[in-house]
Amino acid sequence: MARKNRVSVYDGVYHVTTRIANRAMLLKPDEVKERLMKWIVSVANFSGVEVWGFTVMDNHLHLIVHVPPVPKEYWLDANDEPAAYAFGMRPPECRVPLWNGDSPSLGSVTSSAAVGPKETRTSGDGDSPRRPPVGFMLDEAEMLARLRYLYSGKRVDDIAEEWARMRRNGLGNLVDECKRRYCRRMYNLSQYLKTLKEKVSMWYNETYGHEGCLWQGRFYSGVVERKREVLAVVSAYVAYNPVKAGIAPSPDAWKWSSYSLAANDAGEDGERCRRMYEAMFGQPWEEVRAMLESIYADELPPGVTPEELKRWFDDYDEEAEDKEGRPARVPPAYRASQAIRVSMKVFKTGAYISADFGFLKKVRDFLPRHFPKAGRRSVKRCRAFIWELPRRQAA
Repeated sequence: MARKNRVSVYDGVYHVTTRIANRAMLLKPDEVKERLMKWIVSVANFSGVEVWGFTVMDNHLHLIVHVPPVPKEYWLDANDEPAAYAFGMRPPECRVPLWNGDSPSLGSVTSSAAVGPKETRTSGDGDSPRRPPVGFMLDEAEMLARLRYLYSGKRVDDIAEEWARMRRNGLGNLVDECKRRYCRRMYNLSQYLKTLKEKVSMWYNETYGHEGCLWQGRFYSGVVERKREVLAVVSAYVAYNPVKAGIAPSPDAWKWSSYSLAANDAGEDGERCRRMYEAMFGQPWEEVRAMLESIYADELPPGVTPEELKRWFDDYDEEAEDKEGRPARVPPAYRASQAIRVSMKVFKTGAYISADFGFLKKVRDFLPRHFPKAGRRSVKRCRAFIWELPRRQAA
């Protein structure tokens, strides 16, 4: 049975978590973390996505990733915007029909067994009948510049020479096909994570003699509403992971995170991380830092332990009713800023992280026909939060 498609949205922001197989501490060496942090940024530059925050732990990592639309300068048709964010979505005939019956029946879709060899082969523009067209193309200079973030300088020089030779021999169509394959790996969350994890796996297996799968299955991703308070809580949750795990006294003490690099003025890397936060919030770094610090200082209510808070949220069902039709439980006045201390499902596996259901409706309405429509249950636990940011005390 095919796996369900991820929720991919136009101009989306995502909280991403991915783990090492069997939760093994394979990322513990400093060298591995340094490489991983470097590649998080360089692969993003190749892919055209924006990393707005990250934390590398000993056996997993957290990312906040913005997947922007394809810039108009790259469109092949000025009136047809490419849907690169949806690349990798399986066509309707390959998916489990869980979205309100709007998927076409299997009989209405021509299968590969029912068509001749010409129809099943890749078409002239590099797109098969079952895949959406690329719809955009980078010029050669820009493509080679992107490849330098992915490969060594010598390999990119060899690619450039090979492409030039092929064009001289009248094989420019093969060069264009190669560029189309690279374009399919851009402006898409799944393709970004696939490229990053492959790069890390190949280096790690060769360097440490590791055999077998390095990563544990698929990565988790949740679409994050672009509201200040929601982005702030998710950013704080990502940076707070080392404190929650008991391996750092404060978020800025764990040097393998974007927050720590930005807060400790870590040279060029620190400046780049400050720009990440400024791009996410549209505010100067000092204002962003003060906002995040206020979240870290927002202690749990007296007498409430992290274990009790996690248990309450994991068991909470907003739609549950008692025998008289009233809500079974009244949500207590917990703030989302207090909940960063526990690993709740809404942060790890939720399809959406938002302050209210209005965001869910907007996302659902935008999704093209035949895309999986996640229901209210994907975000129900978010409603148990008070999302307003804690007020900072005046100095």
